Amino acid sequence: MSELIYDRMLKGEAKLAVIGLGYVGLTMAVIMSDAGFLVTGVEIDESKVEMLQRGESYIHEVGLDELIKKQIDKNLKVSSSIPDDGDVFIISVGTPIQTLDNGDKLPIMEYLEDTCSK
Repeated sequence: MSELIYDRMLKGEAKLAVIGLGYVGLTMAVIMSDAGFLVTGVEIDESKVEMLQRGESYIHEVGLDELIKKQIDKNLKVSSSIPDDGDVFIISVGTPIQTLDNGDKLPIMEYLEDTCSK
């Protein structure tokens, strides 16, 4: 299976899904689409989905607006639903950290678990 995905990636046919379109996820989705990958960006905030579908960014990053306008509905699709036909899924959601009584820091996994359950 992994060879098939690798071959599809080399041919520019692999379908990527980037789940969570915050600063990291949106930038990654746009750059990957500009590199020729077919990308579906998934965001639960419908107002952000609508902005992106209009070719507008809610994140300030030099050149990002232009790339979004160039790639939207070409190699970049945006949705509030996780696609069924993705080859590679990249999860980019904020994961808060909790500090334990002994000073150790651990991620609060409920955010990731919630995302994966949808």
